[in-house]
Amino acid sequence: MMSAEKKTRRTGRLSALLHTNVFSLGDLISTARGGRRWWPGVINDAGLPDPVDERVRTIVNKTRLWNNERCEVARELCSHSTEAIEAGRSPDEVAGSLGDPNPIAKLIRRSMRRKRPITWQIRAWAVRALGAAACGVLLIAGFMTARFFVGNPSINRDFLAEMNAPIEKLDDDEKAWPLLREAWATVGTRVAVAREAMNERAYAYQDATRDLDRPEDGSDVGYNEDHAQAGIDLIPRLPEGHPDTQAVLAILRDIQPQLALMREAASRPRLGMRFSTEMSMMPDEIADTPARYGWLPEPLPGAEDPTDQEWILSVLLPGLGPQRNFAKWFAFDARMKIAEGDADGALDSIEAMLGLADQCAEDHFLIGYLVSVAIEHLAAQAVSDIMVEHGGSLRDEHLVRLAHLFGAPRLDRIPLEAEAMVFEDFLQRSFTDDGSGDGYLTNEGFEMIRLMEGLNAQITDGVVENASVAVQIASIGSRADQQRMADRAYARLRAEEAAGYRIYRDYPLRSDAMTEALDHDRYLPLRIMLPAVSKVLTNKLERRARTEALLLGIAAELYRREIGAWPTTASDLTPRYIPFVPEDPVTGEPIAIAPGDETILVYSMGPDRDDDGGRMDPDTERDMRPEPRDTYVEWPGGRVYAAPLQEPDEDTPDGDWVLFPAPG
Repeated sequence: MMSAEKKTRRTGRLSALLHTNVFSLGDLISTARGGRRWWPGVINDAGLPDPVDERVRTIVNKTRLWNNERCEVARELCSHSTEAIEAGRSPDEVAGSLGDPNPIAKLIRRSMRRKRPITWQIRAWAVRALGAAACGVLLIAGFMTARFFVGNPSINRDFLAEMNAPIEKLDDDEKAWPLLREAWATVGTRVAVAREAMNERAYAYQDATRDLDRPEDGSDVGYNEDHAQAGIDLIPRLPEGHPDTQAVLAILRDIQPQLALMREAASRPRLGMRFSTEMSMMPDEIADTPARYGWLPEPLPGAEDPTDQEWILSVLLPGLGPQRNFAKWFAFDARMKIAEGDADGALDSIEAMLGLADQCAEDHFLIGYLVSVAIEHLAAQAVSDIMVEHGGSLRDEHLVRLAHLFGAPRLDRIPLEAEAMVFEDFLQRSFTDDGSGDGYLTNEGFEMIRLMEGLNAQITDGVVENASVAVQIASIGSRADQQRMADRAYARLRAEEAAGYRIYRDYPLRSDAMTEALDHDRYLPLRIMLPAVSKVLTNKLERRARTEALLLGIAAELYRREIGAWPTTASDLTPRYIPFVPEDPVTGEPIAIAPGDETILVYSMGPDRDDDGGRMDPDTERDMRPEPRDTYVEWPGGRVYAAPLQEPDEDTPDGDWVLFPAPG
């Protein structure tokens, strides 16, 4: 059996080791080696009576001081107790005079800790500060987490009703949607069936010519890239000798009644389809038949309570695809009719295309605007080809009619209203509302963000599964903060739109760079949803340039017919034939023209900003579209700066931007 003295010694040594002054390496080593600098041994050496010994041990143990400090306290208490006993006081009286161990130990601990080194004092205060900060963070995180899960969005505004209000005011004979559905039921089915047959022919051709050379010059020797495609996918123009030409012409003849129906539809002011997030289901009886290709869903009435509605981002626009498809058939029809000498019929198809373009843009969605620009480009391309290839079939009144059609104001503003509504609808479905337009993110809102961004971390059953997600939630700005920045972004877009051609010269595009400069976490919803419109803006300006060039080409043809020669400069056409001379988008000078034998070239100087006489880049054989002035973002501040306008150098493509006749 281990003696009581050895047991006491070992227990005291362990206690001393655990309470060693970590700032004293010598104390640590000495205690670990079993030196006598341990406080239980100091008390043992004093030989105090049991009541006094027990009271002293209790007090010293409860001080929770370092070992060397406990040794000092033990010596003082033992010395005081020994003197009292020698003075004749009984052990019980001495033990009682030492007082209650808890308050006495607390007083001794405070006194001894004041004597500790300044390094320890600094560490102690640092630990307290960190602890307080940690507690504060935990309290704030707890509060925000509780608020996050308890808060509910306030859905008050009915955006669907606002979008549908103008449509409900239309009479039935002002809506094109019923006619579009009726015409597409036949055309969609006819085209889909024909495409399957033509694709089989194209696949067979590809298999038969797999080992033939594929010349880059487009010659018909060996493999022919056009023949490897279904002819129906190449309209509005079919290459001469294409194997599907007769089949495509047969379709064009078959769908003339539907094209006539669509001409009437295109003359109406609006498509007139109600906006909805719910559409009718395809009937079972046509689900497995070719008729399914011509079926268009009918919008279903949504819930009257906006709380029960879907986010308007889910609004479907099923008419855009058929409208663009009909535009291609109208362009093809115009080419066929002018070749047959039917100029009036050709212009009727061109006018129908522009009517479809107007209807697509009227819905105020950005995607509809892009389809509208594409349709108008198809129309301008068709007119350009007709003037070059069949200009003699157009009388003066035809040219004047075309000038009026393309000169009418349309697509003047990029539609951002629906995009802004989508974002505001997101805010009301994701944030609380304090009544003043502000609020904080809710659980529902973060789920919407997660679905849009595809975050891996998620919130399930009210539990934040990833700490980084909690930090991200806390970092997202308030509702008012999001709306304020969105308003700034849309104002920036409008300013760039108002700058017009100056974005090619002295007005740099900053909207996309501004989006990149937004704080990633704070404005995460806005970064995800704000449209990148620089491409949309350049599409709009390209449409404007081509339309102005087309009008100038029409005016030049009228001038030639009256004067007997082409104009030498664009200013020769004002004010009799055109009200003003279009400007070169790149230089700001009057647009350049180059008379030819059969037509006239209208062109911009292009990126190199010098006059090449309307010659396209010899390396690519393509017209050289300019690029907007660039911007860059300085990190980490996120400020947006405009890069200086780069002067042309040896790497700049050498060529002009040909606007009329429109290159194929």
